[in-house]
Amino acid sequence: MFSHSVPFGSFHNPVQIFFRPGALSELPGALQAGEVPLIVTDPGIVKAGILDRVCRVLDDAGFQYAVFAKVESDPCVETVEAATAFYREKGCGPVIGLGGGSSMDAAKGIAVAASTGKPLQSFRQSPIPSPGIPLVAIPTTAGTGSEVTGVMVISDPKEKVKMVLRGPGLFPKIGILDATLLEGIPPRVAASTGSDAFVHAIEAFLSCKATAVTDALALEALRLLASNIRQVVADGWNLEFLHGMLMGSCMAGLAFSNAGLGLVHALAHPVGAFYHVPHGISCGMFLKPVLRFNLPVCAEKLSQLALPLGLDSGRENPVSVSKRIIENLAELFDEIGIPQNLRELGIADYQVNDAMLDDAMGAVPRSLNVRKSSREELRALFEAVR
Repeated sequence: MFSHSVPFGSFHNPVQIFFRPGALSELPGALQAGEVPLIVTDPGIVKAGILDRVCRVLDDAGFQYAVFAKVESDPCVETVEAATAFYREKGCGPVIGLGGGSSMDAAKGIAVAASTGKPLQSFRQSPIPSPGIPLVAIPTTAGTGSEVTGVMVISDPKEKVKMVLRGPGLFPKIGILDATLLEGIPPRVAASTGSDAFVHAIEAFLSCKATAVTDALALEALRLLASNIRQVVADGWNLEFLHGMLMGSCMAGLAFSNAGLGLVHALAHPVGAFYHVPHGISCGMFLKPVLRFNLPVCAEKLSQLALPLGLDSGRENPVSVSKRIIENLAELFDEIGIPQNLRELGIADYQVNDAMLDDAMGAVPRSLNVRKSSREELRALFEAVR
């Protein structure tokens, strides 16, 4: 009776977002007088001078603050624990995540650990309640959409797993989208994070939980991303293109925070945990094989991506259009430097193991994927990026 995505359901997002070049000036207004925020970031942000810009804004407003600048790519539980101890030692209040998804995820982890006193591993099977510690998210890449999601990814090296933790306590209070903070973004970072945003938009659109609202967000996100990513990878200084990418990433985050994701993410996380592949790269490699796997059950809806991708579908049937869309995305990803397989990354010892399969089988995104999958089908998809 109804199409795959229907106008029934619910949509929730509690984050107030400021989105314009220069929006960093809104940061003092997000804090209360006398609060000592902890800025959570990484060494690359320090080296790029972005941390100094944030500190100057707080200095000019008369705020004291502390800085934890030791977040690594794919932050682990030990980093969050060390940062939480530092947070308590300095008597901090709000937490500011400044950087890419890793810094924003670490900031979320610190807020949860500091407010609950519990290890993050204890939340693997239950939603994280409101931490009671305000979070401000300031992205410096256009990819994860973490500034508007109730999700974080923290690595547990001992278990060799990326914990995807969820709950209302992970939504920031404020998101500040200032494209001037992305100026000079390296091409490889722009490509990797942009790939992640593309996959967020596409998987949210094809999710079993998709609604008319999330579809609208996902389609506009994809249009913005497709219209700007080549330019940003080629020239990371143009504010118009950077703002377009930042908005596309944010809108994709709004979409998937409600609709969920799919098999690309179910597969990408185990590969990242075992082989330390950057998340956006891993997602980019899996997109083509997963879309080809899904095609038999979603051609009509997948074909709707032609318009935001700038493709003329004419009077072609949905299957034909969808095949062109898949090839167009593969060509785009190749153009911006996303490898097609792990060999191109120099990973010659890739082996699909039972732990990876167990992780993918139990992943929430697998349950939301438009086509159901068996363990052997997942193995074949893992093998597709060898």
